[in-house]
This record gives sequence, structure tokens and C-alpha cells, in this order.
Amino acid sequence: MTDDLEALAEWLQGCGVTHVAMESTGVFWKPIYNVLETYDFELVVVNA
Repeated sequence: MTDDLEALAEWLQGCGVTHVAMESTGVFWKPIYNVLETYDFELVVVNA
């Protein structure tokens, strides 16, 4: 859910995370990417 993804983003920021990599298999990365791109992260979608 969106609220949970926003909580994840805030938690990552609180831990000092600046870069996030996600595996591109399937479409499961898309909602996570959409929420995290509104925060100040360097996002990378990678192929396993």
C-alpha cells in the first residue's frame, strides 16, 4: 500500500540511505519506484 511505501521511504532516509537498487523482474518494482522517486534517492532498476 502507498502508506507503507512512504513509511519505507522515510525509514530509508532515516537510516541515511541515498541509493536504492531494485531487480527488474516482473512489474513488482513499479509501485515502489513510483513512490521512492518522489523522495531524494538515486534509483537504479537492474537486471538480475
